Amino acid sequence: MKIPNFLHLSPEHIRKHCEALKKFTTKWPEGLKTDSAVTKHYPLEVVYRTFLNSAPSIRDRRARFVTLRIPLSTLKLDKRSHLKLLRLAKSYGFERDMAQYYADSDTLELKSGRCPVKRQNYDYLTYVLTVLTMESKKHEAWEDVDTGSYLDFNWLSSLQRKRLLKLFTPQDETSLKSPTSSELEKMPAVRSYRQALEEMFSTPTEELCGPWQKPPKVPKRRHYHWPPIRDIPFEPVVGADQSAHLRSYGDAVRKLWGLSPT
Repeated sequence: MKIPNFLHLSPEHIRKHCEALKKFTTKWPEGLKTDSAVTKHYPLEVVYRTFLNSAPSIRDRRARFVTLRIPLSTLKLDKRSHLKLLRLAKSYGFERDMAQYYADSDTLELKSGRCPVKRQNYDYLTYVLTVLTMESKKHEAWEDVDTGSYLDFNWLSSLQRKRLLKLFTPQDETSLKSPTSSELEKMPAVRSYRQALEEMFSTPTEELCGPWQKPPKVPKRRHYHWPPIRDIPFEPVVGADQSAHLRSYGDAVRKLWGLSPT
């Protein structure tokens, strides 16, 4: 039995190996001297592993897994496209243990091991990333249709704005002329009221709160199985639990009625 040693990794041997391999290498770019510069110019990170086995076969099933990580800020997406990409990635990839999002670094992670070869998984992930990016930039007509949920707040089509227009509309002909919608938007009290509402409803959605977590599995009961609750009539507004949002909303309502804020 041969005694394992590391004499072949002595400094002199390492120097000879480097000199022999030097002619096959390329010069490192001069502008990439820091990690931040490398991340800026090469944001896509590819992670894979290679295994060496003392066995008749050199194949290892673990070597086929590939992981791609990319900051979504480098894709130059607007707010709508950013949210759409995350919804597409979560609805398809997260359920298959393929996609994960980290909100602290705004990084999307894609993993694949469905193909037998590492190169095939890499090509598949680059295809998925390309499709997600291109589809998120598309703006379909049905995306502008109101979903009916009050959590998807839009000031121009909101019930609060309609009530303000009705409030400033005269009830009889002897009243003063009511302001137009553009004049109404310029009023300081209305602007503060709109800002308070947008701050309250602009809470991060489930897709933006990464890393994503799967809901706990409900144990199956053999007897007395109750049907799941559907069509829940109430959805809580997360921003309404913050005292700062409630205080700004209360002050904005007082300004609308001509009262002094607290």
